[in-house]
Amino acid sequence: MIQHGICHNWPHGGSSLYIQQQIRQYIRQMEVSLQQGNSDTCNDVGEPDEITLNEINRPSKAGVICNSFTICNAEMQEVGVGLYPSMSLLNHSCDPNCSIVFNGPHLLLRAVREIEAGEELTICYLDMLMTSEERRKQLRDQYCFEVTVSDAKCRTRLLRGDAEMLTGDEQIWKEVQESLKTIEELKAHWSILSPAGPDPRATPLCKIMGASSLPCLEALQPFRRLRLPLCFLDEDNESLTKLITEWEQVLALCQAIINSNSKRLPDSNVYQLKVLDCAMDACINLGMLEEALSYAMRTMEPYRIFFPGSHPVRGVQVMKVGKLQLHQGMFPQAMKNLRLAFDIMKVTHGREHSLIEDLILLLEECDANIRAS
Repeated sequence: MIQHGICHNWPHGGSSLYIQQQIRQYIRQMEVSLQQGNSDTCNDVGEPDEITLNEINRPSKAGVICNSFTICNAEMQEVGVGLYPSMSLLNHSCDPNCSIVFNGPHLLLRAVREIEAGEELTICYLDMLMTSEERRKQLRDQYCFEVTVSDAKCRTRLLRGDAEMLTGDEQIWKEVQESLKTIEELKAHWSILSPAGPDPRATPLCKIMGASSLPCLEALQPFRRLRLPLCFLDEDNESLTKLITEWEQVLALCQAIINSNSKRLPDSNVYQLKVLDCAMDACINLGMLEEALSYAMRTMEPYRIFFPGSHPVRGVQVMKVGKLQLHQGMFPQAMKNLRLAFDIMKVTHGREHSLIEDLILLLEECDANIRAS
């Protein structure tokens, strides 16, 4: 099932801290769009005016907060928020029978298991990498309900999830949890640094420059080694240099956390896992594909545990691993993971999704390399 909606793109993607800070500022514009009857199209509603806390707390705006969907790009990174009235009728379950993915601004509702006649369609409102405390807080704060005793599946899943997610030294993972806030704050400032401008669909650096030779990165190396003032660079190179520096800061912070906790926190600890993800993303955007693969491989088993069955987030993660292996010439391993990603994503995304089309091309490329070798 596909639905159009009213949506607004954030100036950049992937920063949940930024989205949490900005979501309420867009509610007035979205409300106006609803009142004008624009529910059949997806419109850019422009820059928001400042709104007061009293305005935010009005029941109509609370309804928008409660019923909006976070729009994700192909890599499941948050890039905006949208209103999809019919889909807002779906109830939450910690063991849902459906999932939601986006193809551009279009919301797709996909069944992820067999659904019996008369069975209610449900989705999970939450990030699966949340502890029970974090889940209860978000359900209470954003959706205004609590998980009750009657919700046996939810309670069982929450308790089991905590035992798996919060493994390792408690003092250490709390320190990592705090460090993640610093990483999010760094990422929240990237909208003004991106050489591609404030577009959440901007191509990662490794795609702009080419994953093999990365000529632009290499061209900037002398400036970074000599520590020349940024005034020696033109405006475009200056923006690019700043963005690269931000990614390097994130990677350095992630590496420090991972290296210091390698023997004290397992990769299945949810906060350690999030740091591994950040390190992988930083390496990809810096063109360090071999290092990115080493971090990505460490996420595979935790993702299998925390995203059971057919889950779009796991499908995308496995696809990333397969693509990295393909770039490194590890063709049999890449084929195995790309096929696994296809098996998951043909359920969660459907064969008509643009990401599936990309995945098929990768499978064909991998198969050709295997035959040639």
